[in-house]
Amino acid sequence: MKKILIIILFLVVTHLFSQEFNIVKTNEFAISQSYYPSDIVIEDDGYLYTLSSYGLEIYEIENNGELAILSRLPITADISISIKDNYAYISAGHTEYDSFCGKLYQINITDKENPYIEQQLDYDYNPFPVQIYGEYLHTMEYDSYNLYYINYFYLLPELSLVTQYEDYLNHLEKLDETTALRYDGYNNFTIFDISDPTQPEIIGSGNVSSQHPYNIHRARTYNDTILICSDNDLISFWDVSDWNNWGYISQYQLPHTLFNYYRPVIKETKMILVEFGYVELIDISDVLQPIQLDIISGTAGSCLSASCVNTNDNIYIATNWNGIQRLKLNNNNLIFEEEIAEYYENARCTKYNNYLIKSTMLHGYEYFDISDPADPIDMGHLLPEYSYYFKMSNNLIAVLDSYTYDCDVYDISNIHTPMLRNSIELDMGNLQEFDTEDETSIYFIDLFDNELVKYDISEPGINELLFVEQLPFDIYCGIIHNGYGYLIENDNNYHQNLYIYKNLHINEPTLYNTINNFSAKSAVDLQIINEYLCIYSQVEIVIEPENNTLFFNLNDPESPELAFEVSSFGRPYINNNLLFTSSGYSCYVFNKGENPSGILEPIYTFYDINGINNISFIEQNN
Repeated sequence: MKKILIIILFLVVTHLFSQEFNIVKTNEFAISQSYYPSDIVIEDDGYLYTLSSYGLEIYEIENNGELAILSRLPITADISISIKDNYAYISAGHTEYDSFCGKLYQINITDKENPYIEQQLDYDYNPFPVQIYGEYLHTMEYDSYNLYYINYFYLLPELSLVTQYEDYLNHLEKLDETTALRYDGYNNFTIFDISDPTQPEIIGSGNVSSQHPYNIHRARTYNDTILICSDNDLISFWDVSDWNNWGYISQYQLPHTLFNYYRPVIKETKMILVEFGYVELIDISDVLQPIQLDIISGTAGSCLSASCVNTNDNIYIATNWNGIQRLKLNNNNLIFEEEIAEYYENARCTKYNNYLIKSTMLHGYEYFDISDPADPIDMGHLLPEYSYYFKMSNNLIAVLDSYTYDCDVYDISNIHTPMLRNSIELDMGNLQEFDTEDETSIYFIDLFDNELVKYDISEPGINELLFVEQLPFDIYCGIIHNGYGYLIENDNNYHQNLYIYKNLHINEPTLYNTINNFSAKSAVDLQIINEYLCIYSQVEIVIEPENNTLFFNLNDPESPELAFEVSSFGRPYINNNLLFTSSGYSCYVFNKGENPSGILEPIYTFYDINGINNISFIEQNN
């Protein structure tokens, strides 16, 4: 079985002073799998096609509805897919902080076990979505500088350009093989006949504001004459037998919030809705009175997005946090059958001795033996299912429970049998911190009550409260180092102030220094990296000077001084004179040297990172 790439190991060969630099990928192996956009699951002729964080996945649907993986093809930053005949057409995203352009791939899927890229088109922006009208493929890109859409129509399978034109309004939604709906804003819509894409013809228009006070997310037709519109809370039905005279029919109030941009799935007279934590089945045989037939909870729950397809009464829901969920439709009842996932999404990685530890949001921790990077071994599950957000200190790993919000501290000196050492009851909104290598105590930053709290955990099973320090500001994040607390204020104006507390190690917290306008980032994180106090952004922001990653000397721990900056974001990693950062799908390498100063620019960039988020750089055996 082919695996999903998330971790990539590199051999670094560098002669910095002669300006020669090279990175060679030596291995890749699976640790993560997630599905993010909408409309990324397609059933075609007994096969299921999905877009994961890795790329294209092809499954054979067996007679009992189970899936058998046939192949995976890496596609960086995939966002949309359509299938026609022996080809999959996949678009990939461009970002302002990555140095590669948007792309449209034509994938030959004749041999399901060996798909390959046959053609590739490049764009300045994101080509999205990919929609097929008869023999034509349509996609568009949004010019964010000139504020218009560029529509492209290609003849299939040649993928030869038929026409392109600019549109200052909004994007098209496919309704059927010859009809498209354009979102014109404020719930105004224009209907086009695009059977001849060189001469699209307006055949109608309408407005649904009477039922949807805010913009709808999706629209689709049913039985040719019914238009179904959906937002987060409401489904509405419209008679569009005359595209110039829309007639309101009825509405269905959703019991739970529908996923953003989820397109309702319709099979005959049944509609399937994937909501936050629920899957709902509705009978729409009489659109005057839609009726709920069944609803089940727990399936596809706690996800950010989902895409769904129904074939032979097997419902496949691709989620970002819970793999592919398979349900069975039996006599108007929804029955959960299985969850299909080799691995779950990657939240963050770290290393303990010769083991790679990977956390998830909902499924605990997994670990891998990487003593031989060329032959990593999956060691299975490590910690309880609902553990997330970890911090480590020597042999201890402190994790939060996503349900109780408590903090559990495990001793992993024998990693194969971790032992629960301490458990501390907490409320929601706490971040745990160790003081560098100190295993005798643990700190908590309470984001809701703006408190800094310290416990003595030197004895297993005993949690002695040492102090609770009320902070005179709204705390955003912080780090503890050598008895000092470096805490960032939550300022909505993006002018972050740094507060420095001393004497934490002797349980006498004292506010010693305040540095105003420490950072202008919209979202920040603090880390101690090679004795530097580092402030950086994890989020994907356009790389501008105010968003640079900053490194401060702590020679005087009470007054950090800016040492140097790097023109990138993401969690940094320093290895001797090299510094690595990541933004989106690109990784940047900087020559830090012995005494860095000023703003460092990358000396090397590599892009072979498929769908990775929360990138962690970890060194093993050079």
